Amino acid sequence: MNKSITKSSFICVILATLSVTHGAYAAAPIRLPEVVALVPTGGLVFSTALSKKRNEVYAVDARNKMLYVIDGKTNTRKEKATLDLQDAVVNGIAYNETTDEILLVDYAGESSRLLVLDRKTMEFVGSPIALDSLHAAKVVIDEATDTAYVSNMHSGTVSVVDLKNQSKIADIVIGTGAPTPAGCNPWDSANPCTTPGGNPLDMKINPKTHKVYVASYTEGTISVIDTRTNKVEGARIPVGSQPNGMGIDTGTNRVYVNNWQDGTVSVIDGDTDTVIGEPIVVGSGLQDPLHCYEAGKLDACKSWGSMPLGPIGVNEDKHLVYVASSNDGTVITINGKTNKVVGEPVHITTGPLVPGGCANFGACTQGSSAQNVIYNPKTDRLYVVSLADAWLMVLQGQGSKTAAPPSTHNH
Repeated sequence: MNKSITKSSFICVILATLSVTHGAYAAAPIRLPEVVALVPTGGLVFSTALSKKRNEVYAVDARNKMLYVIDGKTNTRKEKATLDLQDAVVNGIAYNETTDEILLVDYAGESSRLLVLDRKTMEFVGSPIALDSLHAAKVVIDEATDTAYVSNMHSGTVSVVDLKNQSKIADIVIGTGAPTPAGCNPWDSANPCTTPGGNPLDMKINPKTHKVYVASYTEGTISVIDTRTNKVEGARIPVGSQPNGMGIDTGTNRVYVNNWQDGTVSVIDGDTDTVIGEPIVVGSGLQDPLHCYEAGKLDACKSWGSMPLGPIGVNEDKHLVYVASSNDGTVITINGKTNKVVGEPVHITTGPLVPGGCANFGACTQGSSAQNVIYNPKTDRLYVVSLADAWLMVLQGQGSKTAAPPSTHNH
């Protein structure tokens, strides 16, 4: 036997095997989310939070002051609590895995508060923490330092709260700060603003990098707070129009930002805090004409686009990103490795809004807005709010359907 031929043949077999293996790996399909349950809430739910430890989801009704507790194992509403909040409107909610407490932020007139609820007893811990701010919106927790961060839209600030001592310790100015004149409302034509201010809305915290990312809704930027100094670091990061919800893949250190009016998602490199590539168009995409919503009337747009809304769910193990398209009533999957949309949108409501954009003007004849995606990595479950339908939709992240695999090339 010719040893050189044998050796050469052996190498060819190995290379061929590697090529087939590589091709099979590259073409591995991505499994899409699949609806597995529907949980009625019976209220106007804008905010949700997850307890991975308890396998529970908390949904707060902004209108009737009800807190719904949803069992992640049975996908049923197992209890509800009436919150004694007087005339306040609850805007934000978060769960502290370390202390087993639920944090709520509310506002009434010119008063905003942070409240701490003991999950075991469902009783408030101490007195409400006064924030001395206008229109508190969202809250995130740095569990390592037992510190909460609360965005205050009409004050243009983020309040820093020491949860152990239940006291506010700082206010951080975001963007251009408060709108002017004082007490104006950027969305109220009877009380308009000369300058809209920063209007910080959604936030996400990356505990690995000690950063809180804050979306400035009216400025179209993201500010970064260093939790070790409680100061804004670096320049504001320009994204799309009206950023309102975010998600973070801590494994890749990528931040995903919903641009509500653009119908896109921006991707930020957390190492450099700069935008990567072009915005990702999701669902029915951009408005036509662009930014027509700013006209403030229902017939201003030929197409309202997808209008992605609320927090973004992230499967950090598989690097999949889940976005709610409010106008389409769907959940869209993005491959975080390629930053491209994969597969078809998954419908989670009674249908898209009719007419398009109607949810913003209270004139819908059918359909419901999808918003606020949260993901439980322990159970591979997604939870998405269907607003007008008054339900919380539960999806299995790795469902039975797959997206078409990407094309592959031999190397």
